[in-house]
Amino acid sequence: MTTTTPESEFWGDALETWPKEAVTALGLAADDAAYLTGVGLPTGLGWFLAPVHPAPPDAPVVHRDGLPVLAFDGPVPICLDPGAGGRVVALEGAGPRRVNGGLRQFGAFLMEYESYRRKVSALEETGAQELIDETERRLCELDPEAMAEAESYWPAVVEQMRHGPL
Repeated sequence: MTTTTPESEFWGDALETWPKEAVTALGLAADDAAYLTGVGLPTGLGWFLAPVHPAPPDAPVVHRDGLPVLAFDGPVPICLDPGAGGRVVALEGAGPRRVNGGLRQFGAFLMEYESYRRKVSALEETGAQELIDETERRLCELDPEAMAEAESYWPAVVEQMRHGPL
């Protein structure tokens, strides 16, 4: 029996779980392993972030600097860092940049960003800025640490939403 999650209700068939064999080999915390094998990450987003999925089940997980890669933002790998309590980081030239405090927060942020994308194109400038403010407030509630420093990943995304092509 399939369990309904907020993610499955939001993404529907776009979610792809990771094979248990691949996840077991990573030595992740039980909650992170359960998230990848039971909930998964969305595929085919059509935006700057491209999630990575090991397939077939015996395929190795892509790693960068010894960390399993969850997605790529262009050439930048977004990784799970089990050694840092399951934090999600972007591996950039200057070193790891905080993305989220954990895998579940990362999944929640992906849903918030996609929700923003679905709504913003129909709005005029004032409505778009209000939606960005609302999205930023929700992100701060979901993972305050991820939003606390301007140089972290998601605050930079919000800044691009305000002034750029997102």
